[in-house]
Amino acid sequence: MRKNLFMTALFCSALMLCSCGPSSLIEEKDTETDTTVNTTEAVNTTEASAADNEDTKENITENSDFEYVPMSEPDLNISLNEDEFRISYFSMKLPVDKMRMLDEEEKSNVDPRDTYSSIFIPDGEYAEADGNALAAVECSGKQLHIHSSDLFEGDLESMKFTASDANGSIITVNGLDAYEITGISKNDSSVEFVNYKISSPDGCFINIMLQASNEKGREWLEIVKESILGSIAADESPYESKTFSCPYFRISESGNWYIGSEIAPDDRGLYWVSFYNKDTLASGTSYTAFDANISDTTIKKEVKEVLEDIEKEDILANEETEFRGHKARYVKVNNPATYFEYVFYELDDCIACIFTNLSKYNYDQLKAESDELVEQLILNE
Repeated sequence: MRKNLFMTALFCSALMLCSCGPSSLIEEKDTETDTTVNTTEAVNTTEASAADNEDTKENITENSDFEYVPMSEPDLNISLNEDEFRISYFSMKLPVDKMRMLDEEEKSNVDPRDTYSSIFIPDGEYAEADGNALAAVECSGKQLHIHSSDLFEGDLESMKFTASDANGSIITVNGLDAYEITGISKNDSSVEFVNYKISSPDGCFINIMLQASNEKGREWLEIVKESILGSIAADESPYESKTFSCPYFRISESGNWYIGSEIAPDDRGLYWVSFYNKDTLASGTSYTAFDANISDTTIKKEVKEVLEDIEKEDILANEETEFRGHKARYVKVNNPATYFEYVFYELDDCIACIFTNLSKYNYDQLKAESDELVEQLILNE
């Protein structure tokens, strides 16, 4: 169970940074995936686990002064007032006489995975310009504490998988850190695109993707691009440190570590929070996670699960230890680019774990910073 979560945290880090390639919005609208079997299995498993853990979770909640309160997602506050479009901390002027914003139903037909926050298509004199022309805006509203230029090289390499002739540069847009990447869709060589990632001073991102496939559409694209780049601005985005709290422990953001993902007590009885390191977020390789598992498990079971597919020569440590006076076990696993490290420890009614996935490139520094974060952990005993 924990092994899957550790890998999911890496995936979530990547999602925070993703820049979508050209033409993917339109091409995927006819794609369907049959998830009936997996969904059924998940429901059966969930119901069984819920029944097994119901009493345990009730007792813990009743006996604890600390209850889990989920952190709210940022409200994007999307609005289009005359020609001013606002989303999260960003605002820009749009040529509204030449474009229109898709409503939610129209947007879902074009973008079934809900990748983009808002999508605009040609209208007015450009209404019949180009069936592939669109302007798409993506913004999570989360502050990641790094800047667009930090992500340029990695995003450019990723874009080459979906685009030919992908090229770009780091730029400044109205005083904001940004990059521009242009290219041609590999799926449809008539579709030309330009992607912008623009960041606020405090590291909130907006991604803007513009594409077109004929002369009229490209003319529209240039008008839209000129309007956006000539007017985009970012409000001040003051940041308040976040704290994760559950019946077993509390931990706050500290140093270079920021909360990336969290899980409420699910039907398996698991509390989980992961912290990414802003200095390595672009590579997505380093994070520190804390959890408490109230399901029927033991340290021995947890260690067996995480090591079952690991070659013996890659198990660098597997030894008994203590953590804050509690019986514990330390495990270290070698990976191609990182080290996995686990400290499983016993509390009165659960097995808790501290997990780190740290890059080998600057391991000593990251390990020291991770240890400092761990020192901030408060056990609710």
